[in-house]
Amino acid sequence: MVEIFVQVMVAGLGVLSIYLVTAKKAAVRRYAAVCGICAEPFWFYTSVINEQWGILFLSIVYGFRWAQVLHRDWYRNNYRIT
Repeated sequence: MVEIFVQVMVAGLGVLSIYLVTAKKAAVRRYAAVCGICAEPFWFYTSVINEQWGILFLSIVYGFRWAQVLHRDWYRNNYRIT
């Protein structure tokens, strides 16, 4: 049951973050990083449980990049929302 929930979260948050990152408005695009970073614990869990060490490595890299985008879009003062 937990595995199904994790897979739904991975798929749902992944698709939502890709949809948001391609939005025309920057005010909407900035939420892509929020969805992407929220998906990372589910990626970590499923890759460790299934012993998919390459996916775990990619999840760490993706998590780092999502954190950078989150910082750029939410915390830097010079980011202009249009």
